[in-house]
Amino acid sequence: MDLSDSKAQEVLNNSIQGGKQQYGISDGKVYEFQPDNAGGWHGYPIPGTEAPPKVLREFLARGDISKAEYNKLIKGK
Repeated sequence: MDLSDSKAQEVLNNSIQGGKQQYGISDGKVYEFQPDNAGGWHGYPIPGTEAPPKVLREFLARGDISKAEYNKLIKGK
């Protein structure tokens, strides 16, 4: 994880559920958080192409990313 613990917690707190995972965004990077089955989460950065499209659309709708950032993420750039 390339975020501090406090920043990672902030990203998780503002994340969107996609299946069993939670997805967050920080500085144009998408993070996936997996439940650890003990009440905690393990997070790591992922390419935008690995996030569910509906999650990326929700980031766009919430104003977390711009249309240009959205287009870059869905194209994997």
